[in-house]
Amino acid sequence: MKLQINSTLIQNVMWARIWRLLIVVTAVCAFVPWLPVMPQAGLDHSWVLGMNQAVAQGLVFGRDMIFTFGPYASIYTKSFHPATDHLMVAGALFLGLIYGAGLVLLTRERGALPLAGLCLALALVAGLPQSQDTLLFSYPLIVSLYCFGLSDKAVSDQRARNRSTISVVVLFLPFGLLPLIKGSLVALCLAATVFAVIRLISLGRREWAIAAPVAQVVALIVFWLAAGQPLFGLLGYFRSMAQIVSGYTEAMAYPGAPSEIILYLIAAVVLLVSVLRDSGETTIGKRLVLLLPLVVYFFVVFKAAFVRHDGHALTAGTSILLASAILAFRLYKRSLLFVLSVSLVTWISIDSRYLALSEAALLDDAVSPYFSAWAGAQARLADSQALRRDFDAALAKIRAQHALPLREGTADIYSHEQSDLIASGNRWNPRPVLQSYSAYTPALAWANRDHLQGPAAPDTIFFRAETIDGRLPALDDGPSWFALLGHYRPENLQGGFLSLRKETSAGERIRFDAAGEGRFSFDQQVSVPEGQGPVFVEIDVEKSLAGRGMNTLYKVDPLVIVLSLENGEMMQFRLPSEMARSGFMVSPVVLSASDFGLLYANAYAQGSRVKSFFIHAFGGDWQWKNTYTVHFKSVTVAPRAGALASLHFNQPVKAPAGTNIHVVNQCEGSIDTVNGVSPSSAGFSARGLLQVRGWLTVQGEQQRLPTKPLLVLGNAEGELAFIETRRTIRPDIAAHFGSDLLQWAGYDAIADVSQVTGGRVLGLAFEQNGQIGICPQFGVAGRFSGAE
Repeated sequence: MKLQINSTLIQNVMWARIWRLLIVVTAVCAFVPWLPVMPQAGLDHSWVLGMNQAVAQGLVFGRDMIFTFGPYASIYTKSFHPATDHLMVAGALFLGLIYGAGLVLLTRERGALPLAGLCLALALVAGLPQSQDTLLFSYPLIVSLYCFGLSDKAVSDQRARNRSTISVVVLFLPFGLLPLIKGSLVALCLAATVFAVIRLISLGRREWAIAAPVAQVVALIVFWLAAGQPLFGLLGYFRSMAQIVSGYTEAMAYPGAPSEIILYLIAAVVLLVSVLRDSGETTIGKRLVLLLPLVVYFFVVFKAAFVRHDGHALTAGTSILLASAILAFRLYKRSLLFVLSVSLVTWISIDSRYLALSEAALLDDAVSPYFSAWAGAQARLADSQALRRDFDAALAKIRAQHALPLREGTADIYSHEQSDLIASGNRWNPRPVLQSYSAYTPALAWANRDHLQGPAAPDTIFFRAETIDGRLPALDDGPSWFALLGHYRPENLQGGFLSLRKETSAGERIRFDAAGEGRFSFDQQVSVPEGQGPVFVEIDVEKSLAGRGMNTLYKVDPLVIVLSLENGEMMQFRLPSEMARSGFMVSPVVLSASDFGLLYANAYAQGSRVKSFFIHAFGGDWQWKNTYTVHFKSVTVAPRAGALASLHFNQPVKAPAGTNIHVVNQCEGSIDTVNGVSPSSAGFSARGLLQVRGWLTVQGEQQRLPTKPLLVLGNAEGELAFIETRRTIRPDIAAHFGSDLLQWAGYDAIADVSQVTGGRVLGLAFEQNGQIGICPQFGVAGRFSGAE
């Protein structure tokens, strides 16, 4: 019996060692991108590539590059770039080894079964989406629990004290790397450090309490310099990160299911109470100290998951799962089963809303980190240039699908799609906040504006008005729009992007004049000053004390701005308050690159001007002060010669000689708007630009679409000129005639009429089989004033 017991003990010890080794291996596989992802087009993929490219170009983070991530962002994104691969692999390997070592130290003297459970949980989490946030957030938690678990033996016994000294120093080294990966990790590292210092002092080890923060500061400097960053830039990096963090919550908030939040909070409270109850500490003070890193951990996870409550909610489920697996080693058996049950229910309930959690899928997730690491290591060893070729091929694919022309000098792109620009071969010269939707605060927006107005401004801008989450496009980098109007000229409109070229000639191209101000209440109409040029507005909406608290702890309900256009149309957009305070163009409404290009010709459509607006607070206005201030400025933009021509709008042309032009009485349709307003008996006027929208069908045995709808301009002498249109979707027309085919009955046209003068009659026509049919029932009188 004695020999059998000893044999069993030996087997348990052996298996425990095997599982500890597997935990370290799993951590390395989880962190190290042996098989990294390649560049792709799109919003998120663009900032991923942009972060790597910034390091490759030697840009200084915090000055030249301001974003949520730092120079080691590739450890998070697992994205390959030949100039940063060594930093990514070395940094991730460093982090993975110490992460695994921290788990081993935390679980010392534990048996094989709980170690196997921890290893399985770690592998599963590593294979799930949003795993990087969960893994990075959990490391300060591991360090805090290790420091809490240090016993008097670790202090009194010389050999144990030496081992603990090394452990404390090594475990705090990654705290110097984590903030250089993602800025939000600073709070977790700081909370864990404060707790550790208090804990170590309470154990009488003041030298450890000094060594821990010193180790992370030294590591921070070493990693910062290794990334090619100047030492003097470190303070600026953290200052800029504070701006990003402070503006993120309101600007990026997105709604989600409240039930997920409730489940997460219940699970977090269960874990907190259980750990504090089973902590073994008899004094309230020591328990409260332990509360610090735990509360900060669950709070950071909460914000990361539920501020932008879409797929980010996966972070909540996986973090509860991994935290319970780690904290289980601090629990008594009486608590363990209940805590694990609550955590599993929470994880499944949240993640199943976004993922398929079948047995087969979970098995694939659990083994994927190992297979990916094995395949990646083999590929790297077999052919050291394979990843570089894949990288070049990925850029070539982007270049083929989203071609941008090569321009002399440097270039930037608005408002995102950096992948398109970098892949094009142009020399990227980014603004500090590389994607416009992330210029959350006035300081960030003004930094981007100053970049455009400074000596290092890019020579070419590829511009497209686009945004996210239903914002007014002019809010994203609002002040920069006027810098573009004042310092650049349009060259070409191609592929949806307006190419702008920096002007070198001296002279005032843009002027701001105060146009009024006032204080208003929510839902009160605010009149926009009349005038021929754009209108710039600064709106200062302040949060109430309750709103500031709500924004800190969770997020505020969104504001919306409702614009009333002069053509009677109303448009609603989301309004982040800090971005509104930065200033933006409130009139005219600009929704596309061509709309923006028209500003250089003072030829925007009359209907796009805004007569008034009001601001509405969803969820009630208790989160905001009762009134807000508005400051208007009228803007005068010097028209650029040839601005309309650069946009390549269609021009009125005569039909080719010999074309059969005849009258057709079977037309049915409408000219809905001319330059944004409904046509009237008084006619319309046009100068430089003509915008027309409506619909057209041709009668027969059944209603059908003409091959090519046309606008026709006729003068008193009977001369005709035709303007091509493009089809638009009109579901109302399809519903009226009961034909899905007719949903494409709509048309619109933007035409350059700078060469047209005098009176004309605007009508409709269509081209069919090489012939042109004139629809005689449509005729709107207009007067054209010629050039821009």
